[in-house]
Amino acid sequence: MSSDSAFIGPKYPINYERSLDLLKQLEVPACFLRDTEEDTPSESKDFLESVVLVMKELSEIFTTEPENALNESLLDRVIFTSSKYLRDVKWSSEYIRDLAAELLAQLSQILHLSVAEMVDLRLEAILQQQIKPLFKRHPGLEKNFRKHRGKKTVDQEFYENQAWKSDCIGAVTGFKWCLQMTTSSTISHCQELIVPPLLTLVDDFDIRYKTIGVEILDLALSSIDISKLRKLALDQVFYEALTSCLTYRSNATEAELLSVSLSTILHLVNQMYPQNTKEWFLKVEEVFLNGIVDGFSLGGDNIAVRSVIIQKIPLFLNTMGPFSIQYLSTLVKELTRTLKLPILDDIQGKDIHLLTAQSIEALIQIAWPRLDSYCHDLLTAILVVWVNSQRKGAMNDLNQLLIRIYILLNTVCGDKLQHELGVLRELDDPVESS
Repeated sequence: MSSDSAFIGPKYPINYERSLDLLKQLEVPACFLRDTEEDTPSESKDFLESVVLVMKELSEIFTTEPENALNESLLDRVIFTSSKYLRDVKWSSEYIRDLAAELLAQLSQILHLSVAEMVDLRLEAILQQQIKPLFKRHPGLEKNFRKHRGKKTVDQEFYENQAWKSDCIGAVTGFKWCLQMTTSSTISHCQELIVPPLLTLVDDFDIRYKTIGVEILDLALSSIDISKLRKLALDQVFYEALTSCLTYRSNATEAELLSVSLSTILHLVNQMYPQNTKEWFLKVEEVFLNGIVDGFSLGGDNIAVRSVIIQKIPLFLNTMGPFSIQYLSTLVKELTRTLKLPILDDIQGKDIHLLTAQSIEALIQIAWPRLDSYCHDLLTAILVVWVNSQRKGAMNDLNQLLIRIYILLNTVCGDKLQHELGVLRELDDPVESS
């Protein structure tokens, strides 16, 4: 990129050295990596206060001499450094996020570009100069390692001794933001710079970094040239890394990783194989069994994990179509079991009944020819949650959906449904009588 085409001043600003010093002061200290529920330590508070002053001084420098304020290296550093503060992270605040956004807007105005255009223009240089040096080359990128895939593993020391974890805290936040701001064509062009750090993140031992890595992968998949990954067998490397993510199903934190992984691995499979081919069906089924079926049996007792699995069922039903009917028994069992759970007020459990009802509606629409055998189970579960929701009150969305499901069941099952209602009345079932 030439300085003329980018409107970047040919000279260093008079306060260039001061600008570099200010950017160093914006390096996030290690105190923000501490896992603690206590109030923010005083050193953290002091740092947040200093960030405000530093960003204001940087803005002043660019205001006083805009024609010389930017050379390419300084511009890239300011973009990448500011990007670390643009998300809801411990080392930022709403006010700091606003200051960082204003600083980037100021730079883009100097260049007569939008912020997105500016980042898009500089992405390759940012990846090459700011991000690449922070990530050690992943062993999975080496030919010998890929040749023995499944037999060799990456030593944990590889993940611990990474500059982006210790020397440049917030780099992952900035990496993700920069990719979110750029065009699909630029991501494709920069693929060889994006894939290595992405693989490191997805394969990391720390769930927080894994989750961000999977989110970035999902963002990049539509733009990445999958044929280039296939030549290096990296499509399979990513597939295996995502498959391992499906085994995280013990708590709410792991549930978040499971959620993004289920969507992303399906996205990857759709990129790897032509849809509706044998290879595609086998991979989708494998993901369904690992993520949904095994998820219920091995992690379904955790309400957050169960919520995630249920929320993803319509996605898999729509993807698999009638092919999913062979798992009808398992799905009906788990969905009706969930629908009968008490309605809770806690954050993790408050939406699970609505999510379950949505999945049941999707299941009926796909599997209606085979539903006669499950009419009793579905009707009983609907009546149980109906009674519970009436007692709870203020659940209009759920109630309306239950009515819609009942009408759908009546359309599909007809006489069978009326027979089941008659049996419940004759038994004076407490659910029906309520």
